[in-house]
Amino acid sequence: MPNPKRGELEIVLGEKKFKGRVTLDVVMRIERQMGKGIVKIAQSLSDAEFTVEQMVGVLTPVIRAGGN
Repeated sequence: MPNPKRGELEIVLGEKKFKGRVTLDVVMRIERQMGKGIVKIAQSLSDAEFTVEQMVGVLTPVIRAGGN
């Protein structure tokens, strides 16, 4: 069971479930890869200006931090 107070979450992709974890290190990696701050990344997502490649760039470190 994921603990949201520890930044843990469950990610469902198709029929597979993955444990994810959002840590400060993960946020820093995402910012570095995208070349912009997390607030601007969130704004791009809410404005529907987010590509699949960018989504993979966000999900990959989150899923890896979850132990997958």
